[in-house]
Amino acid sequence: MVNELRLVGSCRLTVIILIVCGAIVLNISRYSIAITIVPMTTVNANNNETDGDLGYNVFHWNKSIEGLILSAVFWGYGVGSVSGGCIATSYGPRISLVVSSALATVVTLLQPVAARWHWAALIVFRFLQGVFVGPFFPSFHILIHSWTAPVHCSQMIALTWAGFPLGIIMTMQAGGWLAVHGFDGGWPSLYYISGGISFITTILFYFFLYDSPTHHPRISNQEKEYLLQITKKEYVKLSIPWKLLLCDVAIWAPMIMTSMSLTILVTLATQLPSYMEEVLEFAIERNGFISSLPYVGNLVGLVSFSWLADLLIKRRIISATVTRKC
Repeated sequence: MVNELRLVGSCRLTVIILIVCGAIVLNISRYSIAITIVPMTTVNANNNETDGDLGYNVFHWNKSIEGLILSAVFWGYGVGSVSGGCIATSYGPRISLVVSSALATVVTLLQPVAARWHWAALIVFRFLQGVFVGPFFPSFHILIHSWTAPVHCSQMIALTWAGFPLGIIMTMQAGGWLAVHGFDGGWPSLYYISGGISFITTILFYFFLYDSPTHHPRISNQEKEYLLQITKKEYVKLSIPWKLLLCDVAIWAPMIMTSMSLTILVTLATQLPSYMEEVLEFAIERNGFISSLPYVGNLVGLVSFSWLADLLIKRRIISATVTRKC
């Protein structure tokens, strides 16, 4: 039996922190439009349709155009997830994350310019945003299995998925506040700030993230041996058996389940701010705060149930297979 090695000060902790930060950046990128589309399409408190006291820039888009703008990132995300997963498997998760994060940063910073140019340009940029952040989660899962003991996988995956609600919480609350107090007309400042955060994350990925313990130049021999023993494998580039995967019921079952649950989560995240403004008539700052509350509960549930799942596995109360199905 391998003795536990201290996490504090280890390369494992660095990888964990970077994965969580990457997940937060990913979800800020995906859901920033959900809150900013409210001030972008709503006249301000002074009924001024140009720049007013609140700095709103109103675009006269109909609901069909708004729907295309809100959904474009997810069409791109579907393309980016599959292609990005293939790239991460073939060339390694590090290079996939660095390149995709850098491209996503550029697209994020240019979105206010695209919106002011034409709504079609914004749709294209939102689609590209989805393509470029698509490789994030496939790359994260490869890294988790290379840097984490099997008994801790539930916690690590939950921490990664915690970036989903945490990113939305930050986006909704910051977006509501920046719409009133931000620069360059209010709502664009969310894209500039999130683009800056994405740029910093890209630099951190490049210098501190590595495919596996054997690729890390600064890891101690003790930690490397520890990780190789507990994971019992090293990251290896493999060809993808597409025919076997597409014909396997065990693959389709979690895919369908995940698709259904994400449909609910994505619909709620993208439509809730608009509902709060159009139906309940909440001011934008309060709108952002209230729209973030469901994801506070989601964050608490993710962290607490992942800890419980690993505890049940460790004490052999239920198997890992049963835990994953639950």
